[in-house]
Amino acid sequence: MQNKRIRKFVISIVMLMAGMTAGFILLGTVYTGPRWIAFAVFVVYLVVSYAVVRLSWRYVSDMKKENIDNPHISS
Repeated sequence: MQNKRIRKFVISIVMLMAGMTAGFILLGTVYTGPRWIAFAVFVVYLVVSYAVVRLSWRYVSDMKKENIDNPHISS
């Protein structure tokens, strides 16, 4: 049961990252303003992406550890 939860969580994170990337690419293609603003948005995108991946990785490892420490948990 725990592996199913982990798989669903990972799939949702992958979908989030794909949507964020597609949105940034589309925004970058239609934006005609100053390039420094586009660069600032790119930096924010990188920071948010890094934080999502890092915190998700930590959450998945904690879910796996919880399953190892107490294998009789069913949720």
